Amino acid sequence: MAQFTAYLEGFHEISVLVPYDYHEGYIESFIAAGNNEKIPLEIEKTTQYDDYVKYSLHFTGFIFLNKHYDIVDNHGSRVELFSGEVVRSELFDELYYYDGNDLGFSYQKEKTTFKLWTPVAKEVNLILFEDGQEKRLPFKYKNQGVWRCKVEGDLEGQAYLFEAYVNGQMRQFNDPYAIA
Repeated sequence: MAQFTAYLEGFHEISVLVPYDYHEGYIESFIAAGNNEKIPLEIEKTTQYDDYVKYSLHFTGFIFLNKHYDIVDNHGSRVELFSGEVVRSELFDELYYYDGNDLGFSYQKEKTTFKLWTPVAKEVNLILFEDGQEKRLPFKYKNQGVWRCKVEGDLEGQAYLFEAYVNGQMRQFNDPYAIA
């Protein structure tokens, strides 16, 4: 069970919410660990609420939204960094704006290419259904929040779903770009 929660609020800001029943809400230091690096986090402000303490953290460097990062405290506890208000920032819009008209699937008899725009996903899979069996194929992250999966062979009439890992949960969903 997570001892606290952490959210990426901006490209240089993280909020950590620490309940009082975890070390009385007191944490001395935090780091972000992920993408084969450790990023020191500076505590800029603490705000006390009824049930928890909110730590407002600042950092230099860059956290890639499609990579897993954990926030680690000085007690050794580790929690996954979730996407927060960062998705409502102007920089997010600038970095991840995509105006291509090729999202969803692009079918050809010899191959089908699937594309999905989800900048905050850490993992994306294509699930193909055939003869009552599920086959999972990983997407690869390209750029601007777009993930791609190319499948060789004729997939005409093939049933499929997408699956994405976002904010600690793997969820399945229909292709948001599908047309009838």
